[in-house]
Amino acid sequence: MFKEDKGEGPNKRLLPHFVQNIEWLRLSCLCAFLFLSGIYAPIIGIAMTLASSVPISLIGIRQGVYKAFLAVLFVAALMFLPFGEAGSVSFILGAGFLGIIFGIMVKKTSSAGEAIFGLIIAVLISKLIFMWFMIYTKGFNPFALDESSVNALMRSLNSSHVSDDTLKTVIRQINLLTPSFLIMASGLDVYVNYVLVSKLEYRRLKTAASPSVNVNYADEKVNELRVPPLPPFDQWSFPRSLLSAFLAAFLIALFDVPDTSIILISAEINLKVLTSVMFFIQGLSFAWWWMLHRSFSFRARLLIIILLMLVPILPMGLIMVGILDIVINIREKIRRNNK
Repeated sequence: MFKEDKGEGPNKRLLPHFVQNIEWLRLSCLCAFLFLSGIYAPIIGIAMTLASSVPISLIGIRQGVYKAFLAVLFVAALMFLPFGEAGSVSFILGAGFLGIIFGIMVKKTSSAGEAIFGLIIAVLISKLIFMWFMIYTKGFNPFALDESSVNALMRSLNSSHVSDDTLKTVIRQINLLTPSFLIMASGLDVYVNYVLVSKLEYRRLKTAASPSVNVNYADEKVNELRVPPLPPFDQWSFPRSLLSAFLAAFLIALFDVPDTSIILISAEINLKVLTSVMFFIQGLSFAWWWMLHRSFSFRARLLIIILLMLVPILPMGLIMVGILDIVINIREKIRRNNK
């Protein structure tokens, strides 16, 4: 008389949608909490701000870009209540935009390097759009310093009077470095988001795999996510084309560029800063690889890396090692000699 319910009834079909909606709401509220904490939390605010795009990225990966877009609109509406249009636009062009683009980018490429590079370009564009929006609507550049803020900072560091010429020079030098700051901030946003999302998804899929199955099955489930894994830090290496940017900065410095050529001066300074940072990271990667090659303990490696970063002279040595490693690939030569 009665048909056996095999679990395919309407309640069974609605359950996954209900669970997805609960997860969507939970991650959206978490995103709003992290973004607000980044504004109000005095110490951990920076970390909260960097992590605020992670929930949107998780929604984009698990439920699709459309659900991620709805989550961004939901959180932006919440941000409008206390902060108005500036808060909403700041979230949309910041954490929201990165979360949506992350869900798209990781499904379009199989290389972590390509994904991160594309995400950095996208985030940089979003920051430039936000800068234009603030200049157009509020009349100021949020990424530039004015005399009052710099004067307050310098007075807090030194009680003596700061001359107007010194103040103008400091403001000019800092504002010239704005492109470098934007690019490095974009890179930090993308890297933190990429690492956190990768670890969270890897743990989720590992947990979802049955404990009775072998680890290889769980690894296959992780691969279904299509999030390209980051290489270990000891294998990081920048392309040789980076040397061209460094050479361009060196050639500009050879010429006597007048102070009125703001574009050339800015290009020289920013190319020097960006290439130096990348050479420094390359040098750190080589140092970490060499210590692994020599079987240093983790604590010893960490202590040496901290010393290399803090002792004044050593960072310059790391930059030179990084340049040399890019040019002749020291790691590969050591591997060949050991065979």
